[in-house]
Amino acid sequence: MTQVHFTLKSEEIQSIIEYSKEIGCSEMFLITDKGNPRACHVYEKLGGKNDYKDEIVYVYDYEKGDK
Repeated sequence: MTQVHFTLKSEEIQSIIEYSKEIGCSEMFLITDKGNPRACHVYEKLGGKNDYKDEIVYVYDYEKGDK
């Protein structure tokens, strides 16, 4: 599995938010962890909500033999 990590400016994220609304998306997700407070601050500043205390993302990597 290829993982891509990159940093976006808040203006770029705002453009993506607006575009997702324009094309009819009802939600948008950005994933980070609590160990990245800078990203958390930017996402919250732009209106993102984290309503869950214990969020977990599960990845099924078929290339590594996951079922």
